[in-house]
Amino acid sequence: MNWDWTLIIPVTILLAFISSIFFIGKWYGEVNIDRKRFGEFLDEIRKDIKNILGRLPPSPTSSPIQLTDIGVRISTNIDAKSWAETTAKEMVKQTECMDSLQIQEESFKRAKSFEPSESLEQKMRDSAFQEGINFDRVRDVLGVVLSGRLLKLHGKNPDSIDL
Repeated sequence: MNWDWTLIIPVTILLAFISSIFFIGKWYGEVNIDRKRFGEFLDEIRKDIKNILGRLPPSPTSSPIQLTDIGVRISTNIDAKSWAETTAKEMVKQTECMDSLQIQEESFKRAKSFEPSESLEQKMRDSAFQEGINFDRVRDVLGVVLSGRLLKLHGKNPDSIDL
């Protein structure tokens, strides 16, 4: 049996090349399918996150020194400015040597621990219900307004909120 090696070698190379193209194409298709599935998986995760975030109650504060629109409404409804003005007068000497952060912390402690009058408590409860938040978040509004008032009285932050 005498094979013509000049024909076998090119045919073998051609078959190897065609096989390589086939397997690369198959691999590329599988990668694209995986990429598509991964994209669908990420879309599903995004939807789940949006769904979860949509169920969270709204926040009345955007930071410890700033109210959201909900916080402003609550502040107006419960007249937080009057409470903060009265409470700030009581706390001004106590907070005299404190830095801004300490004043903020003391303001939130006071807002969390004070016993509101019956009428103020009812306004706070009504506001919490109307805005779909818990009672402690209404106290956060008081803490923000109080810290803003104290910081302004001490000249530490003249641009503090004044609601």
